[in-house]
Amino acid sequence: MKPLKRQKFKPTGGEVIPDGTPTTSIYAGGERDTHHLTPRKAQQAPTARLDFTQSPSLLPAPQQADTVGSGSVASGSDETPLRKGGKTPHELTDDFLNEWAQPFLDIMHELEVAPEVGSSHQSSPLHFLEHWNGGFFERCTLMDLGFIIQLGHHSGNCPSIPTEKQNDPISRITVVNVTGVQDVHVRYCRCAPAHSFTPKPRPLQLLSAQMWPSTYLRTRTVFTLQALRFFQQLTLQSKVSAYDYLGTLRRLTNNPFGDDVKDRYREFMRASRHYQYLCLLKWNGLSVSRNIPSGSLAVLCPACPQPGINMDPTWRERPLDERYLDALHYGKDGNFSLNQHDKKMDELDVALTEGAAYYADIKQHEECKRRVKAHPELDGETYICSKFEALKDRYSGKKYSGQLSLNCTRHEFVLPTGTVDLDRGEKFVHVDYATIACISPRYRNLRLLMESYDVACKYGINWTRRIAALGESPEQWPQILRLIPKWHENAHTGPCRTLNSFRYMPGGADTDGESPERRWSVMFQLARSIREMGLGHRIDVLNFHYSDFNIQKTFRLAERLGTKYKKAVAEEAKNIEQLRELESTLTSEDTPLRAWREQEMQFLRDVITPDAGRRILKSPYAAEEDKAPTLHDVIASMQQAEEETGSGKRPHSEIEDGQTAGASHRQTIDAGMVFVIKDAMDLELRQQELRDMAEKYQLSLSKDSMLYNEIQKARRDLQADIEGWRIHHTAVMGQCIAALRANFPNAGWASETEEFCENILLPIPSNLPAAIRSHQAVSTFTSAELRLRQGVANDLLRELRTKLGLSSFLWRKAEGQFGQVKKTRTGHAMASVQDKIRQIRQRYNMTRRKMIDVGEPVDSHNYRVLTEADCRPMQIFHGKSQPGGESEKDVRWILRDGSYSLDMAKWEQEAIRVEWFRASARTRRSQEAVKLVLAEMDRVQRFFAAFQDKWDVLCSIGAKSLTERGRAAFAARQSAMFNRLLVEARERFPVSTHVLEANGA
Repeated sequence: MKPLKRQKFKPTGGEVIPDGTPTTSIYAGGERDTHHLTPRKAQQAPTARLDFTQSPSLLPAPQQADTVGSGSVASGSDETPLRKGGKTPHELTDDFLNEWAQPFLDIMHELEVAPEVGSSHQSSPLHFLEHWNGGFFERCTLMDLGFIIQLGHHSGNCPSIPTEKQNDPISRITVVNVTGVQDVHVRYCRCAPAHSFTPKPRPLQLLSAQMWPSTYLRTRTVFTLQALRFFQQLTLQSKVSAYDYLGTLRRLTNNPFGDDVKDRYREFMRASRHYQYLCLLKWNGLSVSRNIPSGSLAVLCPACPQPGINMDPTWRERPLDERYLDALHYGKDGNFSLNQHDKKMDELDVALTEGAAYYADIKQHEECKRRVKAHPELDGETYICSKFEALKDRYSGKKYSGQLSLNCTRHEFVLPTGTVDLDRGEKFVHVDYATIACISPRYRNLRLLMESYDVACKYGINWTRRIAALGESPEQWPQILRLIPKWHENAHTGPCRTLNSFRYMPGGADTDGESPERRWSVMFQLARSIREMGLGHRIDVLNFHYSDFNIQKTFRLAERLGTKYKKAVAEEAKNIEQLRELESTLTSEDTPLRAWREQEMQFLRDVITPDAGRRILKSPYAAEEDKAPTLHDVIASMQQAEEETGSGKRPHSEIEDGQTAGASHRQTIDAGMVFVIKDAMDLELRQQELRDMAEKYQLSLSKDSMLYNEIQKARRDLQADIEGWRIHHTAVMGQCIAALRANFPNAGWASETEEFCENILLPIPSNLPAAIRSHQAVSTFTSAELRLRQGVANDLLRELRTKLGLSSFLWRKAEGQFGQVKKTRTGHAMASVQDKIRQIRQRYNMTRRKMIDVGEPVDSHNYRVLTEADCRPMQIFHGKSQPGGESEKDVRWILRDGSYSLDMAKWEQEAIRVEWFRASARTRRSQEAVKLVLAEMDRVQRFFAAFQDKWDVLCSIGAKSLTERGRAAFAARQSAMFNRLLVEARERFPVSTHVLEANGA
């Protein structure tokens, strides 16, 4: 068969319509139009010149990006090529801001009221068609059919061009559309607008036709607004990069020969970036300016207090214990994935949205860093907690190691001007400036701030001194209650776990403080795209994504608050009932309930009173501490030892043969080793839980499919986590283990693969062969595991004591009860506690066996086997023996470690005291949650009404020009949107919270 030659299709005056394979055209509004081409039928062809001027139905709106490019020009065109090299990105951006930004914004408003154009190909000149070349259907464009896009006129010629010159050479440009990339012929309009003697500039003519020019002097490439808008929604929803998006368009154009399609990546990046900037201005009703007001492009949280917008008129009259209702609840956290590589880039590339959205002013940030150099003692602090990873400088090869950002912890909105880049880890100077830049201009007049931060206990020590060094007046700031996010509490030691806890702090309500982590989980997908971007472009992209993040939260805020309110009411009722039942029993016992209440009230007053000396407060919610170190204490001491003796990393030569351990390394424990072993212990616990689930499934007769699916999902998750753990294990212990395997192949090594991941033996010292565990090369690893498991054992014994005390109290409570309901309720509580005791016993004995494997003496006095008798409730609490044994004669060993007095009544009282205080705290927080949600519902309605009024004012201003009419139309649309948000909020909120009337409601 002869190879087919590419044939030039010549139009014959008609478009051929076949029954064969269709070509589908997709219009801006989502409509589809299918066309067929075959030699059998024909219909009249569209007009050769198409009007593509102001067609809102043809090409939709925008999205984001950054850079330049060239293009091809038709032979004989009135355009000339750009000079070689062109301009730098920041020069092109300056040209855009100085000359084109405001006219472009005006046209974007005009498109809101642009007249509708014709249909079919006259309004869709970017369709791809197929023509019969004699052997098969070949793809072509309307340009191949001789079509010319006439700018400025509907379906006709430009009257300013004489008839005899209508066939003069036309301009050829490359158009990037959602259907692909193609070249088109355009003829520019030569008509002069009113009050002008020159034609409308060509870039403005293109934009009026909904084609965004990539350059402004000699435009060779344009992007349809539909392509920009589609990329905007795609990248905001799925974080698709511009590179992948344009790669997809090239494949749509010519999949087998993609190199034939012009690469317009750089041009698209720049055009998209400029378009996104104008979108933000349009959405916020602003004009182009190089000095945009601080935070004016940010989307505010409707439920958080916004002074002057949505506050209750009486908010300043709240008593001290209710100030949390009008407080800003915000959190701060660093992210080291959103970094920027240190590479050659345009240093003059300034962000278009710098200081106007979510990023704080960069120049002021640099000034703060210079100031703090004069006070180095303020930028590195230690206190009672273990050293936190957030404060370590571990990032090299990056211009910025990450970013730190503030957001509201109640609704997860990113706060305006509260984001900064980190250059050397999470130093306090970055955190201080981000806090000042966010809080000072907008929220300083509030009376209370509820701040959540991973290291809140350390951060607030010298806060006033630090901000004074940065030029702030601490006395003008509101009171700040500093809290630790709930998930991060376990990384802390000492009293800060209760003094800085959301669970016990007045005003904590049902907040967990972990909202920054949820945002990072979304933004992680963006990290790969932004790390190579220029300085200003990266900030613009992040600001745009943060705006969309807040916008989507706004649309769903009323629904979330309605759900949260129902949950809070149910939790409040449950906690009140449980506390009432507990107190009704305690009143009949010899317990100091009145004293406990007074102690709690005094603590609640002291902890929210400014300058009350919180560092010396003693929390009544904490149990009496014993002398045995916890797991967190063990980890902290290991890290401290590592810092005092050096990094503790072993030279490679000392472990390459697995024979020597290196004397310099024997007494130090690397932090990486500590966390590798600790993570392995956590994985072993999950393996045991998974084995229990699998055993339950095998013993069940019904073979529950839900349980089977749950087991399979748990296996997949565990397998993935084990694979991730192996990577860190290889970096820390891999060389040593590999060398030992090579030298002792017959030592009885366990298999590294198993059919089910729950049966895999993780290669840590306790799982190594006995001969290897005693080898000198692993002595440091063995010592580290022993200390960590001792900490776990201490924690389990401590928890067991508390549960035994509670169990004994429940037996005593049940002894004199009458009535089936009370006995059933108490019986369920007793069964739950006993089940927990059984789990603690099982885990402790497993931990003890591992301890013996790594060196703990079998007859250790402090870590004996837990028997069933050791886990019985203590008989001393009532006269009769409890089930399972006779009256105790000896005090069991778990109570004879010197931690507590042998006075059993005192121990019982301690267990009951802790239970009452924590039950009371849960009740108070649930009550606060209900009040706080109601206050937020009030603010949401006020916010939506305020913004509806704002846009109503803008749309009522007299509009004479097309641009003014477009602004008024857009304002009317925005007003209608806020009206609907207000109406839907009122439908979801309780009637008692309806403080405002919605227009049209």
